Amino acid sequence: MTKTVAATTRKSRVSTSGGYRKGGESRQRIIKVALKRFDAAGYKGATTRQIASEARVTLPALQYYFGGKLGLYRACAEEVVRHYRHLVEVAAPDTIVTLDEYPDPAAARTQLKALIRTLATLPTQMTTWSQFVFREIGEPGPAFDVLYQGLWEPCVSFVARLIQQIDSEAADSLTARVQALLLLSSLLAFQGGQKFSLKIMGLEQMGETELAIVLAQVDKRIDTIGQP
Repeated sequence: MTKTVAATTRKSRVSTSGGYRKGGESRQRIIKVALKRFDAAGYKGATTRQIASEARVTLPALQYYFGGKLGLYRACAEEVVRHYRHLVEVAAPDTIVTLDEYPDPAAARTQLKALIRTLATLPTQMTTWSQFVFREIGEPGPAFDVLYQGLWEPCVSFVARLIQQIDSEAADSLTARVQALLLLSSLLAFQGGQKFSLKIMGLEQMGETELAIVLAQVDKRIDTIGQP
């Protein structure tokens, strides 16, 4: 009897593995379409019916995977966090490390510059979701907590801790976090507010040369941290 049950179980797993794979593919296809729709129209503007149609699934199938529009929106935010972290790891595998490796202020300063450079270039690889992310910053919605806990807060905390290594006067966490916010906000001006920034600078686009100029100025700002 035991052998029969085991054999039946193995057969069931084999026969359903294709279904699991197809289910995973459908789920990812829905998320990919939803990110584009939410990026373009926001949470209120996009509809699950439209997303299901473009993803070539039925509306009940979408509801099965995500429970509805809110669940889908939060799943999109989780996908952004996952992909963003992956890009950071690929672009700068030494960026996310324990701070014990950077007890020296000069080393911490170098690490901070490397991190900022990585963060400054990532949005070019995330253009599909840029409005999705920056909309949640400017007008917090259903995905705010997911992005905050998985992306923004860890980033600010890491930058703040590097600043504390550089500047002994920023020993208290609030001072360091304010400095971290000011530094990271300077990047947002050229990302979420890129159209405004380009107009101010009299440019039509942000190319490699222009980005290099921006990063050089950010480096100078980092060099002033901890200086009298």
